[in-house]
Amino acid sequence: MKKTILLLTIAFSLCAINKAASQDVASGVTGECVWTVTGTSGNYTLTISGNGTMADYTGKDGDRAPWYAWRNGIKTVDIKQGVTSVGGAAFYECKGLTSVVIPNSATKIGDKTFYNSRNLVSVIIGSSVTAIGNQAFYNCTDLTSVVIPNSVTTIGNAAFAYCSDLTSVALPNSVTAIGTHAFTRCSSLTSVIIPNSVTAIGSHAFSGCDGLLSAIVGNAVTTIGHQAFYECRALHLVTVGSSVATIGDYAFGWCTNVTELYIRAQTPPQLGEDVFGYMNKNLSVHVPCETTDVYQSAAGWDYFGDYVADVAEANIIVKSSDPTMGTAIVKQRNTCTENVAVIEAIAKGGYRFVQWHDGNTDNPRTVTVTEDVIFIADFDIKVGITEVVSSTVVAYPNPVRNVLHIRSAAVVEQVGIYDLCGKPVKLITAPGREINVSDLASGLYLVRITTADGETVRKIVIGN
Repeated sequence: MKKTILLLTIAFSLCAINKAASQDVASGVTGECVWTVTGTSGNYTLTISGNGTMADYTGKDGDRAPWYAWRNGIKTVDIKQGVTSVGGAAFYECKGLTSVVIPNSATKIGDKTFYNSRNLVSVIIGSSVTAIGNQAFYNCTDLTSVVIPNSVTTIGNAAFAYCSDLTSVALPNSVTAIGTHAFTRCSSLTSVIIPNSVTAIGSHAFSGCDGLLSAIVGNAVTTIGHQAFYECRALHLVTVGSSVATIGDYAFGWCTNVTELYIRAQTPPQLGEDVFGYMNKNLSVHVPCETTDVYQSAAGWDYFGDYVADVAEANIIVKSSDPTMGTAIVKQRNTCTENVAVIEAIAKGGYRFVQWHDGNTDNPRTVTVTEDVIFIADFDIKVGITEVVSSTVVAYPNPVRNVLHIRSAAVVEQVGIYDLCGKPVKLITAPGREINVSDLASGLYLVRITTADGETVRKIVIGN
């Protein structure tokens, strides 16, 4: 009897210990809000709730967020509606965090908020945020895209610096200032359009973005900081807005592959030292009508030998809604004597052009340009793609109910699952070898598997 009681006592004690270990609950106060960490080791959820601001931290020893000790195990952050600011260095080095939603109640993202949170893939920024702090997303190397809402006016210094997987960023017309080093070394960024609301581009803002192909500077910008686009070696199209008065030292230095340079300013901007250093001197520079002599005689502009006076007052911009599916180009630009332009959408392998954002399906398309305008091309995946049976890339089982397994000789970089209308239903970067499809409705889908060796597209059936 005593032995039985002893065993029961030990069993209850172990259960109590295991229960406590599985909860690992901690809580406290941060500014005007309350924080709680719940979950088990390596799979914690951090919840921030309340009505007001979070405290700001610096991330340095002695001034770190009180949940810092759990940072590597925090997989989920739940910031509740009512929180009005996301604190500085709040999620500093939270390397287990993959996604986050900033509520619409928040008006500010502090300095270093997600600093060095390298596994952060996606972020949704609430519609009331007006400022993104300095180094807010610094070195978030897995961040692939970010949509900045039309409430944001300021993007801080180095806010997205070293986000090496960032492929696209949409800058709204509310932004007035882009800080120094804001997008430095975002090496996967392919295009940037500076809206007409921005008045200044900080120094080094896009320096070292060696995947950047086009840069269009809006008409409200008056100053382009030094080394703003320094060492953007893939850059081939540059448009400088009509209000630019000053371009800083080495702003376009080592942009060695520029083939199209459009300057819209009637008065030649004042140039710093070696603004176009190592750019092709034989490049034809397009300037406004009747300004050729002015540019050729202006200080520093004699770097180029050929000027073409044909830049129209109205500018046309084209872009793709999804650069992974296709690109858009201006085949023929409008000029100061001819307001007609020709644009074209070019689909990549396995995809097709659907329409321009205004519903027009002409491709190529002739348009009349009387004011600044942007045309966006929509693409989707081709239906009825011929399946390529490969011994090196296999998706199984098929049909599949819960988990789709990927077998590949090369590292799997991305898996995309699309419905037959071409709409993406699941997109996973660095997915590993198992994809959970239990949350998808039964039916026929297309799976695009991207590896270092190329792409494979297969049809799969999900469901019983």
